[in-house]
Amino acid sequence: MFTSIYSGAVCGIEGQLVSVEADISDGFPSYCLVGYLASEVKEARERVAAALKNSGYRMPAKKIIINLSPAGMRKQGTAYDLPIALALLGSLGIIPRNRLAHVFAVGELSLDGSLKPVKGVLSLVLMAGKSGITRCLVPEENVAEAELARDQWTHLPEIIGLSDLNAACIYLCQGMSLPSDCNNRSILRNNSDSENQSIIKDSTGITVLKKQKNWVDFSQIIGQEPLKRAIMAAIAGMHHLLMIGPPGSGKSMSAQAVRGILPPMTHSEQLEVTQLYSVAGLLENEGRLIEHRPFRSPHHTVPVKTMTGGGAIPVPGEISLAHRGVLFLDELAEFSPSTLEVLRQPLEEGIITINRLHGSFVFPASFMLIAAMNPCKCGYFPDRSKCRCSSQEVYRYLHRISRPLWNRIDLCVEVHPPVEPGNGYSHLLNRKKQENTGTAAGETALDSRSMSGIILRTREIQEERFKGLGIFYNSHMSAEMIERYCFSDAHIRSYAGKLADALELNMRGLHKLMKVARTIADLGGEERILEEHVDEAATYRMVEQSYWEL
Repeated sequence: MFTSIYSGAVCGIEGQLVSVEADISDGFPSYCLVGYLASEVKEARERVAAALKNSGYRMPAKKIIINLSPAGMRKQGTAYDLPIALALLGSLGIIPRNRLAHVFAVGELSLDGSLKPVKGVLSLVLMAGKSGITRCLVPEENVAEAELARDQWTHLPEIIGLSDLNAACIYLCQGMSLPSDCNNRSILRNNSDSENQSIIKDSTGITVLKKQKNWVDFSQIIGQEPLKRAIMAAIAGMHHLLMIGPPGSGKSMSAQAVRGILPPMTHSEQLEVTQLYSVAGLLENEGRLIEHRPFRSPHHTVPVKTMTGGGAIPVPGEISLAHRGVLFLDELAEFSPSTLEVLRQPLEEGIITINRLHGSFVFPASFMLIAAMNPCKCGYFPDRSKCRCSSQEVYRYLHRISRPLWNRIDLCVEVHPPVEPGNGYSHLLNRKKQENTGTAAGETALDSRSMSGIILRTREIQEERFKGLGIFYNSHMSAEMIERYCFSDAHIRSYAGKLADALELNMRGLHKLMKVARTIADLGGEERILEEHVDEAATYRMVEQSYWEL
């Protein structure tokens, strides 16, 4: 007898519907699985047989064929165990065939019939909702993750959490409701209490981002006010940033502090990021959406496949796991040139396309790049009192980063040690103490609280500007938008053109210059871009030129 049930495969981060068909007929006893299967799917034959036996069901000595359709799409993973078992029970007449109509099932079976969680459930349930499925059977450990899709689709299928194969049979055969603790939706999605909110108001009433215990605060970084200003501009407009300077000048620490001033994600961004981490099997709090923007910091020995996504059927790599967040590359010049060059397409397009024998896979990769590097191998160029590198060695080191990659970075900042000439660390530590106690003369040092407040206000300006245009940040402006929002003043158009000629910028460089100038104007609450904004944006291009032309 023929029976079918629905399951799914994850391709990229999107789910694809798979029909699991079972047919049991008279003939020479055999048991085979077909449908372009990976080895772990073929092994389901033995897992399902043992699970059925240990759950009290007997496999008949007949010809059994299991087909996973469409046959042209490769299936991998262990999520097909449960639908294969249910299709077999339907063909045996144990489960009424009509009870399997419009039912979707995923889950890995243990030999004793218990169910184990699988990856990518969020993407699969979203796909099931679009396909008209009425009920989704998932392992009880995946229920919380599956319910996250309910905020996206009001007509989401009923989510049924199962502990084992017998629970699935009882539900399908008798239509019995499962215990409430198997489908407890009170723990799902984002709770409204303040413990889970990304944005809070401090004691003074200023809106800020909620700080995590292990986050570095910019108040801990001594001096470096120009660097903090550049970081604030980069974060506010989601521009790519490169910090170049000697060891110990605060580059890595500043990058670590960035996560405390990143603007909060919208609900759609949270769902998108959670979906990526679900597919990658990295979802920690399965009952909640990921609230904070990702911050990924791979080691410089990372291979190309780990950066882009690898495997016969690729999974998200580092650049995709940094989607809607930050990809921090410390010691940029130590990365393999081939690894760095794969960043060129994602930096411009916000996606990464990976071609494999089985097809092309597209992953989102709209991230903000923050990079840090030394100016030479020893780290002290151009201070010849400390640098021991020859001019040729400095040239080779800097040119490990290609000009096209340099050209895609919006802001390049030279970072100097905070110790001033003639003053030692004792003077520096005393100044830090004065800043902490509020007795330092001059301008108050920037901390994460004040920076995040400015960034959130700047984000609101951009949201209002780009309402209905499908973007949120100045860095995402198209050429047409740049004409509209940056070149509306004829004088600024002429002034920016002269600066671009002086800096020998190409058209991409000119557009990035004006995007940064637009963000700097927004930081100051200016509706129009002024010369001073263009000048400040140009200083972030001069560092690149000075090092590249060595």
